[in-house]
Amino acid sequence: MQMKVFVKNALVFAAVFVLLETAGCDSGFQVVQKPSDDEAWALHEKDLFSPGEAGERMEIEIEGVMTAFRWAPPGSFTRRWNKSTECEWEKETEWDDDEKDYKVTLTQGFWLAETETTQALWKAVMENNPSLGGRVRKAPVNNVSWEDAQEFISKLNGGGYAPAGFEFCLPTEAQWEYACIAGSADDSCGELDAIAWYGDNSEKHAHEVGQKEANAWGFYDMLGNVCEWCGDWYGKYPMDDLTDYAGPQSGSNRVIRGGGWTGDAESCRSFYRLTDWDGWDGVSDSNLGFRLCLVPMAVGPSALSEEDLASPARAGARVAVEIMGVNTAFRWAPPGSFTRHWDLTTGGDWEWKTDPDDDRKDFEITLTQGFWLAETETTQELWQAVMGNNPSPGLQTPKSPVVYISWEATQEFISKLNEGGYIPTGYEFRLPTEAQWEYACMAGSTDDLSRQLNVFAWNYLNTDRRTDRDWRIKFKPYAELQPHEVGRKRANAWGLYDMLGNVWEWCYDWYANYPRDDLTDYSGPKEGSKHVIRGGDCFSGAKMCNHSYRISGSREGFRLAIVPKEE
Repeated sequence: MQMKVFVKNALVFAAVFVLLETAGCDSGFQVVQKPSDDEAWALHEKDLFSPGEAGERMEIEIEGVMTAFRWAPPGSFTRRWNKSTECEWEKETEWDDDEKDYKVTLTQGFWLAETETTQALWKAVMENNPSLGGRVRKAPVNNVSWEDAQEFISKLNGGGYAPAGFEFCLPTEAQWEYACIAGSADDSCGELDAIAWYGDNSEKHAHEVGQKEANAWGFYDMLGNVCEWCGDWYGKYPMDDLTDYAGPQSGSNRVIRGGGWTGDAESCRSFYRLTDWDGWDGVSDSNLGFRLCLVPMAVGPSALSEEDLASPARAGARVAVEIMGVNTAFRWAPPGSFTRHWDLTTGGDWEWKTDPDDDRKDFEITLTQGFWLAETETTQELWQAVMGNNPSPGLQTPKSPVVYISWEATQEFISKLNEGGYIPTGYEFRLPTEAQWEYACMAGSTDDLSRQLNVFAWNYLNTDRRTDRDWRIKFKPYAELQPHEVGRKRANAWGLYDMLGNVWEWCYDWYANYPRDDLTDYSGPKEGSKHVIRGGDCFSGAKMCNHSYRISGSREGFRLAIVPKEE
């Protein structure tokens, strides 16, 4: 599975590029080629949690299929209720008012897919296509139940496709209506024939997404084409002002919005609500799909207990710790073993000169105690909050990893955290041992992640090295290369981002020749002159951006671990 994230219109991540297989490079390398869209070269990184204007655009590539998202900022809209806004059975209910306006407020912004989920994306993720009425890659997937949509979303979230701190979901119907209106007071959102495929113009089938006019925020087909599932249980919409409304707590049916290619003009209105209740045949299977929403993940409990940390249900379980107003997420690495592959390329230069008994051998490394490892490298934002300074050279951005940090400086930082009472008393912050680091990097896999390096890592070939548009001629020197914001590449199987590339990461251990033997709870030699760094950085190629490659460091980046205190 693959993920790349791109942003247009002065949004974030990295320069948009096309990655092509290239002969003559190390295995798994892909070459950055100039895109056809010249505007892409002007992009700069920006915070996904607050990107700016409504309608800002980003793209996520999943399994070779680009999916665009648009930003819907926090705000309010007026929901107009009357007897035409509900299903036929609900119209018969006695209401106090025939018509009234209510204010619905959303305190948190979100990203919503620019189009309905296509058959191409569904097939890439699910390896099937349930759609009726013709198989067309760019047409919306249809004939999917609410539960089918949840399974699809679960695969995306489990596959590490979302940027760090975000997760995919279906929009709530409040989010859906807010994005559909897009700041307009017109409940039809414009001239219907110009923006929607519906009963009068659809020619009795759904059409490829994005063929009609977009709304003011850049969303296509919010009305018509296929009806769209929302996350909410269906119930009577409260006739009151609401904040962050997400529907009733329980129910028997789910909300459907937007009308479809079979619908009339009345059903293709921003406030019209449908559901899949038994016996209602207004929506055929080929008229029902969905679009993705991308929202910040829940932070979790404000104060963690020892029970929260002691025995999570699965590898990759997530907790978040608030430190000086900065939320830092951690993922669970359970007790277990991994195979460390040793050969002459896994050590630093001086270690290559040793004369081992075997040029190549595998050893089993066992960890008897689970631990929590930070989802991302320590950011400049967190370092600044704790230490009151930012030693990172060059461009300083809150979500980029802090760099140019000595091992001793990490210990000072960690000491401040442990004195701050941010986690239960039976636990402490620490740097991971290199055995813990490699175990978490592999995340249960036996694959060499460097063979998919551009998917998982910012490295020498996909970090922007141009000094002008003729990028093939002029290159920035190594000293001017900049790490990228954390969490913008695909996470590994346990939800950990940037384990390879971006910045080298300090480990707890002293550096020495790695023992060529099976080991248990290995934490390095008792003394030494330098400490271990792992993972490679944005200057590195595939050899160094490898889970087994190790050298000693001087001034690097790091990520935090949470472990039980030693007695």
